[in-house]
Amino acid sequence: MPRRARQHLVSLYKNFFLSRKQWNVILDKEIRSIEKVHSPLYENTCLHTAVVFDCSTASYRQWLTRAKSSFLNVRYPHKKALEFFFSAMLLNIQKDDIVLDAAGGRSEYLSNIRNVVGCRNLYVNDQIYSTGNVKRGGVNFVGGDVTAIGLPDGAVTKIACHHAVEHFRGDKDARFVLEISRLLKTGGRACILPLFIADRYAEVWNIKPESCYDQRAMCIEDPSSSLPGGKDDGHFARIYDSRALSERVLATADSASLRATIMECTLDGQAVPDMSLNFGSRINRPLRALVLEKV
Repeated sequence: MPRRARQHLVSLYKNFFLSRKQWNVILDKEIRSIEKVHSPLYENTCLHTAVVFDCSTASYRQWLTRAKSSFLNVRYPHKKALEFFFSAMLLNIQKDDIVLDAAGGRSEYLSNIRNVVGCRNLYVNDQIYSTGNVKRGGVNFVGGDVTAIGLPDGAVTKIACHHAVEHFRGDKDARFVLEISRLLKTGGRACILPLFIADRYAEVWNIKPESCYDQRAMCIEDPSSSLPGGKDDGHFARIYDSRALSERVLATADSASLRATIMECTLDGQAVPDMSLNFGSRINRPLRALVLEKV
């Protein structure tokens, strides 16, 4: 067989087997997203019940069009596009808002926001950027850790955080909530999504675990898991159960004058995203968000 034909055949076999690779094999067996987050654990705290936030598929598509989203031509509701859309809707971003995308990396979220509402006061924070405040392309880049963002107290009115909190190690999730309180003006709002709430509290790794940050958490090592991400995400993810969420995050929000509401996001009354079409663990469905308001 000619070398070129042999290389082509090897490539076909490789793509075939890669396409059949099973992901999240252990994680999806061990953990299930809970159907309802109403819990007696939330009694005697501030409002921590789930509220359904429903939008139409038509409004979702219209928003992607106005945002000039790179996901516009994806034939199904892409989970990242859903995150950006519902975040914008829950935050109700207006033209005069001062918006921070916390742990935003290189995402297109802020450019989407600028295209839709014309907002010009845009900041993105991530540890991949050098410290300081540099403006490029109409966006202010703020380096540093997400628990110590280089902006003054009360600097912003809206904060978004997409698919990042689950990667925060140690007590960084609680310290980020405190940072949200510091940065928000009174009446400001933050939106963290997705919010993973399962039947078991777990710390998930796709490499050999470095340590267990919370001894109460189940430690799951799943080399096939996509949820912990790669090097930039530390190969780590945390999944809350009701008690861990209440004690680590919601109680911290309460102490920091933040009103917390858990939102379950749906399209035309249906849970999203469809994980038979989207890549990732089934824990991604249903899409939940934590909305924090500075009071």
